[in-house]
This record gives sequence, structure tokens and C-alpha cells, in this order.
Amino acid sequence: MTSALTNAFDSDLVSPDGLCLASPDIEVKTIGLDHETGQLYFYGDTRQSRQPLPEGVSGIFGAIVNVAVTQHGNAGGRGGNTWEANRDHLTLRLQSPNPLLHYVLRLPAHNGQWHYRSLLGALLTLDLQASAVKLEAKRGREATFFQVSLDHAGLDLVRSQCIGPDAADLRIAVDRLRRSLGLPPQTDECLTPPSQTPSPVINCEAS
Repeated sequence: MTSALTNAFDSDLVSPDGLCLASPDIEVKTIGLDHETGQLYFYGDTRQSRQPLPEGVSGIFGAIVNVAVTQHGNAGGRGGNTWEANRDHLTLRLQSPNPLLHYVLRLPAHNGQWHYRSLLGALLTLDLQASAVKLEAKRGREATFFQVSLDHAGLDLVRSQCIGPDAADLRIAVDRLRRSLGLPPQTDECLTPPSQTPSPVINCEAS
């Protein structure tokens, strides 16, 4: 019998007859970004019911366990502008320091927005299986960016460039991160690296 199997049998959660307690449920909280204010918020059942993060909380910290391009939203229009349904979003799942609490960060990613481009640019420089990260939205003069750091205080900043604005850049970057996490790619294998565009995300405080 291997040591790992022996340790599993010795667990206090397993009785001698192999019966075990019910697995605890993992709580999942979905977080979005108000791109106009640069503030993160908890999703509610409707746009009107979404809740801001607690006062004094500037971001989320955890280990990224999944990243994907997902589609969300209904078709609509306002002020002469129209948009289609099922728009691309960048979706990340983080395990918090509490293993029974996961965060899902869902960001619009259909119009070359700086927030997802800066976030992906930083994550591509990291070994996600060996790094926990703090993700903070930072409002600049004209856009919102993401600041990524390797500590709770946000002092160990990740210096990087943004990925390019095209849909292909988004998908290639996401697939590279998925492979680094041991996940299958969402799109066909592509050997072309995502383009990198310098951006003021490196110094959001001055933006």
C-alpha cells in the first residue's frame, strides 16, 4: 500500500468501513467590473441588485485555478449605440485562502478593453500553478486597468505589457494560460504568440 493511500485511510473523515462525511459545498461568488467607475462588485440577480465589495476592500486574492473565454449578455442599445448578445468575457476562477470559497471574476472582453488586456498581459508572465495573486482594478484618466501583485499588500507588483486588442489575441492568451494550468485549450492550437502592446497599466497611479 502506498503512503498516500495509507494517509487517506488514516483520515479522521473516513470510518473503518469506508463511509465518510458529506463533502462540504464550495461557495462561489461572482465579481464584475463597473468600467465607468473602475469599481469591482458582487453580481446580483439583476443589474440593480449587484453589491459593491465591502468598504476598504480593493481587490481579491487567491490562486487562479481556471481561465476561459465565456459569452454573456443580451442584445440591446442606448444612445445610438447597439450591442449584440453573447459577447465575449474573460472569466477567471480563483481559490481564496479559504478552500471552501472561490471567486469568479468576469470581465467584458469584446471591444479591446484595457482592463482585460492589462490583466492577461500580467498573468502571462507568471507560473500560475506556483503563484497566488492579488487582482485590483485601477481607474486611470480614460480607462480602467488591472494591477496584479504577488502579495496581499499589493507591493510586489507584476510589471508587464498589455496583450493586443484583437479577439485572436484574447483567445491565444487564454489558451496559453489554460495550458499552464494543465487545462485543454478552448480553440485550435496556434503557435503565434499574442501581440503585446505597451500600455500605461505599468504605472496606473500616474494615469
